[in-house]
Amino acid sequence: MLSSSASLCFLMHAAPPPLRTFGWQMSMTVEEAATIWGLQRNRQTGRAQVLPNVFGWDTEEVVTRVERRDGPSLGIVLEEIGSAEDIGLVLVDSCVDGGNAAAASLPLLPGDLMVAVANAGGPALCVEALPYDATIAALGSLDPSQPVELTLRRLVKLPRCAVTLKFAASENRADEQFELLGGMPLRRSILSKGIKLNDPLARRFDAGWGTGDCGGEGTCCTCAVDVIEGTEVLNGQGSQERQMLSKHPSWRLACKASIVNIEQDTRLVLKVAPRQEVDETERDSAFNERA
Repeated sequence: MLSSSASLCFLMHAAPPPLRTFGWQMSMTVEEAATIWGLQRNRQTGRAQVLPNVFGWDTEEVVTRVERRDGPSLGIVLEEIGSAEDIGLVLVDSCVDGGNAAAASLPLLPGDLMVAVANAGGPALCVEALPYDATIAALGSLDPSQPVELTLRRLVKLPRCAVTLKFAASENRADEQFELLGGMPLRRSILSKGIKLNDPLARRFDAGWGTGDCGGEGTCCTCAVDVIEGTEVLNGQGSQERQMLSKHPSWRLACKASIVNIEQDTRLVLKVAPRQEVDETERDSAFNERA
């Protein structure tokens, strides 16, 4: 790995400033961002791309304009996280205090990825996934007397739903915890974690007799969960599900439930196989009695 930060600081004639945050953006160092970005090459086009490779992150692209009021130097500190042959991961580390980039039309944040560079109004040069030296060469090829427009790809942390699964006391099992994003289906997400969901004792609603898993069709009631906290995080019930669970209004069929599009971090607490804790007098009729 090149000592890219030191090299570019020398180029910009100043030392990097301490980490700053802007507006709603969470504080993040370039090292933290490097663990989220992933460098990959499209097998069909051969084009290299840099995208998040960690669950729960998305990106947005912004264009910022840097005027060259204080000489030609941009005043941006870049760091090369790694490179292989003709591709690399180069991220914004910081802006030189008092430099041109520090007064950009939109602030550059630690962990930002440069996608394209151009003189204002001129043709853009793609710098996504270029190694450090090639990125510097592209910046150096621009007219030093003209403002620069930088297209940046920025990490955006998506709102998460922290899910806690509780189990019957008879199982003597610790809670399971994981995170889901808006739009994710509940049953499939739980099963993907290797967590057994279906209650083998639950009677099938569709047949009125016998047990068994309907495969997520919403007809057997074996994947019912009790929503202890976070009802508002789940989509609404359909008429059939509501009829099937009429005796237990806090229960949901996991196969019919999904996380709504949430706008902030939230919490959902579920009891798995709640039928196991229904009073003995109710067990035989908890599911197989039609409303």
